[in-house]
Amino acid sequence: MADPKRHMVIGGTGPVAADQRRPHGDWIHTALVQGQAVREFTKFDDQPASIAGAIDSILRAHEVATTQPAGPVYLCFDAGLQEARLPEPVEIPDHSAFPAIQQPHAGQETLRRIADLLLAADKPAIPIRLTAVATQPDLGVLVWVLGEHRAIPQNYLHVQINEARIDWFNGGFNYNEVVSEAADEADGQAFATDYAGSSKIMGDRLYQEGRYDLDALRIIEDPPTFVSTLLRQGFPRDNQMQALLRRHIPMPPAVLEEGVLEIVFGGDQKAYDSALADGFLQSIAESSFYNNMEAYTAYLDEIDFAPDLFADALAETIVEPLRRSQVLFAEHPFLTRLFTTLSASEMTLDPVFSFNPDLPPVDNVRTAQAHWECPNGDPEEIPPEDIVLIITLNDGRQIRTNPFNGVEPIPLASAGPAARLIERLEDSGPPILIRRPTDITEESGNETLPLTTALLPNYPNPFNSGTVIPFQVPDITADTRVSLHIFNLLGQPVRRLLQERTRPGLHQVSWDGHNDQGHAVPSGVYIYRLDVGTQRHTRKLLLLR
Repeated sequence: MADPKRHMVIGGTGPVAADQRRPHGDWIHTALVQGQAVREFTKFDDQPASIAGAIDSILRAHEVATTQPAGPVYLCFDAGLQEARLPEPVEIPDHSAFPAIQQPHAGQETLRRIADLLLAADKPAIPIRLTAVATQPDLGVLVWVLGEHRAIPQNYLHVQINEARIDWFNGGFNYNEVVSEAADEADGQAFATDYAGSSKIMGDRLYQEGRYDLDALRIIEDPPTFVSTLLRQGFPRDNQMQALLRRHIPMPPAVLEEGVLEIVFGGDQKAYDSALADGFLQSIAESSFYNNMEAYTAYLDEIDFAPDLFADALAETIVEPLRRSQVLFAEHPFLTRLFTTLSASEMTLDPVFSFNPDLPPVDNVRTAQAHWECPNGDPEEIPPEDIVLIITLNDGRQIRTNPFNGVEPIPLASAGPAARLIERLEDSGPPILIRRPTDITEESGNETLPLTTALLPNYPNPFNSGTVIPFQVPDITADTRVSLHIFNLLGQPVRRLLQERTRPGLHQVSWDGHNDQGHAVPSGVYIYRLDVGTQRHTRKLLLLR
């Protein structure tokens, strides 16, 4: 396979049966479980002991290697098995019967029940910990919360980004990356508020009465015309729509076997075989078929297309959910949109959201002033790479850059930390400043560092999946060694949450209800203890399984 993530590596070992080993070489090159040496780096390994087992092992290895998330597999074949005579011809099964396993997904009814539970919750949460088993690095998490007031992350921190890091010249396209880096500067568990204000901003954005004409679609029996019509009506072309297309207009086998060879590869058998060997043929065929269905008209007779059933599915999975969502925006006056990114190691706490009526709105439009500086002459006569772009931010800071390299724009240079403020938001009152990574000042009254050590109440309490323990370290002359431990009521240590030198300020640490060995501890009352230098503070918390 060309993709290193989907390699099937095949190796060999001397005969495992000792009576079949030849002197010297076979004894040196025999391993009982050779795959154990690479098990930490592969999704699957096997060492079959029979011909039938070897065939099954190869098919299974291919299935595992190509199932997302893709990864390498290793097969080891016994030399004795390789050299043995076959007692009878071996029947090779059709490998197409062993396709990559599709990722499991919840049905419409399950998703609807989850949505109803979230809508009914006083403090909705995202079950992000379950996502950690098969996530990607820096997974984007975009949260829309409707209510009477501005929503806040209750058990995550909140960040305000440093606008000097935005790539103003290129349209601010690095905004997500800036938020991701700012969240990392807040120890990985923090949200930024993209927008907080009137929900009227979403008026008719999702659904408009009469926009989708399902009755017109029900009478279109030609699949290409059906697809082009639904796209003209404004149906989204997303993963959900792609799943519906596969279900109601399945790609005929002849498209993969014949049509792609002619339409995509122009009859080039070598290129076709290469795509097949590399494992890309299926995706190439699907992309070509569903994006250019008219070109495959000769193969569409094999499809038993039912436009009325497709239209019914569109009504159930797309139109009705969009209509209900639009109603929700009309029923709730305030919309908050929050964004962050999380990697698997950061998905240890399910984010919970609450509301704070005292916080100001947040505009979704960021502005800055820009002007060109053309040293030593007329701008029409100097080389583009000598032109200086000056960005003036609303706080008065200026960013100077040479945005052109020849005629190609280049990103603005980095300008300090990504986070302007790292803070904690409560159910009422102003934000509580945790850190100010940049030197940007504001008249907020929250800049004073604490004068005393304090261990604050954990939240939520009682808790089930996780809780947050806030504490403050006073402003002293040097960084202080701080430790935070969990003990049971017998005084036995359960978990060391923190033991390091910590800067002055307000901090918080989360506990997921597991001990130092990674095992879940039983329900009960536990003691958490903060040691700052010679000072010691304790509180109790309640874990309910």
